[in-house]
Amino acid sequence: MDKSTLKEKMTMPDPNFPMKLNKLCSTGVQKTAIYAHWHREMELLYITKGSGLCRCNNHVFEVHPGDLVVVNCNEVHYCQNISEVFEYDCIILDPYILNSRFIDLCDSKYITPIIENRILFNNHIPQDIDVKACITSINKEFNQREVGFELALKASLYQLIVILMRHHIARILTDVQVKYRMKNIDRFNHIIHYIETHYADDLTIDHLSYQAHMSKYHFCRMFKQMTGHTVTHYINSVRIQEADNLITHTDMSMSEITYAVGFHDTSYFSRIYKMFKEISPSEKRKLSKK
Repeated sequence: MDKSTLKEKMTMPDPNFPMKLNKLCSTGVQKTAIYAHWHREMELLYITKGSGLCRCNNHVFEVHPGDLVVVNCNEVHYCQNISEVFEYDCIILDPYILNSRFIDLCDSKYITPIIENRILFNNHIPQDIDVKACITSINKEFNQREVGFELALKASLYQLIVILMRHHIARILTDVQVKYRMKNIDRFNHIIHYIETHYADDLTIDHLSYQAHMSKYHFCRMFKQMTGHTVTHYINSVRIQEADNLITHTDMSMSEITYAVGFHDTSYFSRIYKMFKEISPSEKRKLSKK
């Protein structure tokens, strides 16, 4: 996904079976493995090698091989390497895959509350042998794709949900709490969209907190909780992403690019660019012209 976009629109290989599995690897100590984002789908990260630091909303924790990270629907999350190599299985599923066409007790009592964000699971589940068995089965069926593998995948997902329900529920939210949670998500999605479409403007915390109808202190605190970054860091990340596009695909001078993306000093722009990209703007342009 684009680093500058917080909300991710998820695409599935098969819309009729909304689930996907990828084996991912990130290299480099302190490198960002997953940039801050959120989506309405549930995400499961099963760590297979190395160590990482993960954040789900305001919950920060270390993960190691055998650990499961559960990203509830609509939770902002990101991960970065602690070790040089960080590998994990990433399972993303639309919880509607667990619905049956016949609305029964299982749907109303268990599945619907997950879809509606009423039931929130613990984000970090370390070293659970039953969880490992479910993930192993999901990997096997997904990769071999024998006749009936979709049924086997759903069976393993149901078994995993049972384990989470019995041992790893973090909170059961009331209607008021669900409404408040979604209100905050919508509010900050508006702010993120505003930053992404007004990055060239003189963006100040005063103005952004006014847009969010919050005090500066509360706005900065909530922004960090929701995105994992300070307001300034996020604004700079959006500007640098746009600058990178201009450096690669246009012949604009560095001075022109500096002002086009909202910076007012070329040397400061170069310093921030290198901080994010680990290469100078001029070096990036040379590489893009090869």
